[in-house]
Amino acid sequence: MVPGLPIETLTSLHVAISLVGISSGLLLFIRMIAGRDVSAVSIVFLVTTAATTATGFLYPVSSAGVRHLVGVASLATLSVAVVSLYVFRLAGAWRAVYVIAALVALYFNCSAAVVQACRRLLPVAGDVEGDPQTYILFAQGALLVLFIVLGALVLRMPRERPQRTSAISPL
Repeated sequence: MVPGLPIETLTSLHVAISLVGISSGLLLFIRMIAGRDVSAVSIVFLVTTAATTATGFLYPVSSAGVRHLVGVASLATLSVAVVSLYVFRLAGAWRAVYVIAALVALYFNCSAAVVQACRRLLPVAGDVEGDPQTYILFAQGALLVLFIVLGALVLRMPRERPQRTSAISPL
């Protein structure tokens, strides 16, 4: 926890950064599928996803738990993505390494959002039969399948499609 920072402010900041990270991550993969340049959106995604993880560590806790393990795994995965993108420039197999690492980091972020949404929305729904954890696991499983399909689509696409040239070129 940051001394002097109310928990409500930390939560608002954390959620805002998370939403930018998730949005930029989804945009990143949409642009990859379309064969478009992803350099600018990659920076936004990597920085905001790392910031989301970092702000998650600021919450007060009595002991380390699953969210801390996921946070450490997320930072490790982001490190692999950064190295593959900025050190190896996505050459050869490093493109696939980047895609998988970025996808896993985005999955961690989206999965945390699903857990938080379920924890807040299921009690509001009222007559939810069974254990709420079952709904969370189902939602995370569906999200995982969606991300596997997304990763497969991206990995099947060429790195970037060549730009179209106009039939009339300016002089």
